Amino acid sequence: MIADIFGESGDEEEEEFTGFNQEDLEEKKEAQEEEQQQEDSDSDEGVDRSGQDMSMMSDFDVMLAKRKAMNSRKRRNRDGGTFISDADDVVSAMISKMNEAAEEDRTLNALKKPALKKLTLLPHVILHLRKQDLKETFIDSGVMSAIKEWISPLPDKSLPALRIRGELLRILQELPSGVRRL
Repeated sequence: MIADIFGESGDEEEEEFTGFNQEDLEEKKEAQEEEQQQEDSDSDEGVDRSGQDMSMMSDFDVMLAKRKAMNSRKRRNRDGGTFISDADDVVSAMISKMNEAAEEDRTLNALKKPALKKLTLLPHVILHLRKQDLKETFIDSGVMSAIKEWISPLPDKSLPALRIRGELLRILQELPSGVRRL
């Protein structure tokens, strides 16, 4: 029975191994590539994240669909609409920080203490307000009321720091022309 499985090892003359020739190496390489492709296709299981059946699609169509799904999350609509990404969250968080700083400064000013919250937050605010791709989102989210709170007189009738007023007025001049109103 062993002879049937492994063959006879008798008096036959065996060939001595002299190494692989180029054809053998190419066949092994092709077999490995096919095995890798099979593993890749098994991991996808024929369905992409959006639920489309990709088993009937060409490789090019599959790559295009993946690229399109990736790009749709990063870009905004071509008609100038809102961002699909989390830019709205960043903008609303910035506006709420601005409003909180203005409120804290009013409270500190009423207590006759130095009102420095807006001044410490100013570089961060300027950094975000100067970003071209966020300007319309800031305007749509109500940044004008926050800016008004920042440049309005404090409870003791004193004006905010000159640096705050100057920087915010410069930023207001940089906004698109159709929205410059306070």
